[in-house]
Formats: sequence, C-alpha cells, structure tokens
Amino acid sequence: MQTARRLPGGNTLLGMQGNGEVKFTEVDPGGALVQTLTVPGMLELRLVRVLDDGHLLFTAILPNRVVEVDMTGAVVWEAPLPDKGYTAERLPGGDTLATAGEPLSGGPPVARR
Repeated sequence: MQTARRLPGGNTLLGMQGNGEVKFTEVDPGGALVQTLTVPGMLELRLVRVLDDGHLLFTAILPNRVVEVDMTGAVVWEAPLPDKGYTAERLPGGDTLATAGEPLSGGPPVARR
C-alpha cells in the first residue's frame, strides 16, 4: 500500500504498486470493495490526489513523470519530471506542481496543462 485518500462520499481510495502496474481500489466505510482500477506500465506510485473532475493525479517512474488518469485507467495527461517524483498538485489556474528528488535551479517543476 503506497497511498490512501478519503473520497468526498466517505469511501477510501487505496493505491498500490507491483508487477509493472499501479492499482487503485475504492472501498466503502465498512471495507467492502466498490471498484478497482489498474494502470499498466507505471512504477513507484507515491501520493495520489483526486482532482475535482474525479481524475487521479500521481507521480511514477521509468520514466519519471507526473500522470493524470481517468477512472477507466486511461492516461489523459502526463509530463516528464527531472527525477523521481513524490507528489503532484493541480493548481487553481490549471498548472501542475510536482516534487522531484533533486532541487532545480529556478524553482520547482511546473507543468503547463
């Protein structure tokens, strides 16, 4: 288990990695399975953010990148990172701010969307 997020309706989104894929599982307050979403070709999931439109935003490696997927697991947007990422945040203006393992001159990476 790499990440967990409480969803607005009270369910919990759990994120895990393994076998070259990232898997998100939504469970209800009693722990019953609601749905599972698999995103192939992703490694090193860290913190996931649930965006206002229900999409998921997270960082992955090989290659290092920030990724947005819809609830079918389709990648709807991604941007490269200079090093292994930890978390990404969608800013109010629509840009995405993401952490990376090494500091960059000129400030943190911001991906224009």
